[in-house]
Amino acid sequence: MSEDNFSTWDDVPILSGLGISPQPLFEAFKRFSEELPGKDIDSQKPANMSRQDYLAMLALQSAEVAGVLYRKNPKAHETKVHAWLSSAITKAKRLSLVMEVGYKGISQQDIIAILRLSLDPANTVLLPTILAEQYGVVLVIQPGYTSMKMDGCVLKLPDSRPMIGITLRYNRYDNFWFTLAHELAHLCLHDDQLDAPIVDDLDEAVTQDIEAEANLLARDSFVPRREWRILYENRYSDARLEQMCTSLSVHPDIVAGLIRFAAKDYKLYPRRHRTVDVKKLLGFADV
Repeated sequence: MSEDNFSTWDDVPILSGLGISPQPLFEAFKRFSEELPGKDIDSQKPANMSRQDYLAMLALQSAEVAGVLYRKNPKAHETKVHAWLSSAITKAKRLSLVMEVGYKGISQQDIIAILRLSLDPANTVLLPTILAEQYGVVLVIQPGYTSMKMDGCVLKLPDSRPMIGITLRYNRYDNFWFTLAHELAHLCLHDDQLDAPIVDDLDEAVTQDIEAEANLLARDSFVPRREWRILYENRYSDARLEQMCTSLSVHPDIVAGLIRFAAKDYKLYPRRHRTVDVKKLLGFADV
């Protein structure tokens, strides 16, 4: 990489005036330049911003969250995760500044009420506003980088307000809503463990108790255990799925996804696969 790539950082006195040491910025800029593919940069940056300016912005944002440590997944792409977290946390901090409702905790009943919004896909767009105004939680929905191996995250911001991030890793209704449920479960169960972000790859085998607990509470919030046993035993019956989901006020695409995953049989419920284009719904159709 030539020195010309650092032209964005020529005005060092400005950085000094901000109280930011230039060296970490140079290093972050260099790492992002070398490890983020051009197609990833183009998918994330504003149309009127150059790649170099976008990388410079990412480096500045990474300096803002430089003290943030997170539980690393050895199979994840660390630089991409760090870049995504830097951008998402910066956005969440700005949103938190103008939020009027304080965070008072999340119960399982709260989670169930939120998940029932899934019945109408149009509610998906309203979720950031609903979580902010009714629960005091920042929800950042921001597409991730390719091959990042991250579905979502949950953490406490410096002002102690919780933030949930969703990467739209898979463009599926069940994946979106289960990721949200899983992160809400962490808030409910592990509020005292969120000073370091929990970064979740829901494809990974569960090896930690807190992940198993969050998975179980998330599933139970969609389908109580008694009903889950009935559904699983009758998993080849589309009629039973539709009937149970109607009685539970949960979208059948989500429950179909849960059963497919549990049974490791991805041919189940073919009519309930990708019926909702989540990215298009949220305005990310071109990402």
